[in-house]
Amino acid sequence: MIEVGVREFKAHLSSYLHRVSTGVALVITSHGKQIARVEPPVDAPEPKDALAILEELPWLRVGKGGKPQGAREQIALSASTSSLAQTISELRD
Repeated sequence: MIEVGVREFKAHLSSYLHRVSTGVALVITSHGKQIARVEPPVDAPEPKDALAILEELPWLRVGKGGKPQGAREQIALSASTSSLAQTISELRD
């Protein structure tokens, strides 16, 4: 659950509502006191864990630290393959 001040919430309303639509609950505060709670609908899907999303990508191996090990297997990229930036942008939406 995220706590956010009423002014911050008002200034970035669409961003916070997008986060709520992905399953995150918000508590809105005024002068340090809770004044409201914004929650996703009851039938909203559970948000996916970011690490689980990354582990599903065939060209990315989640390491345990240290030197990079490379991809599990060689994948030939073509013009139709999404770039990493596009993939991250899609995951944020």
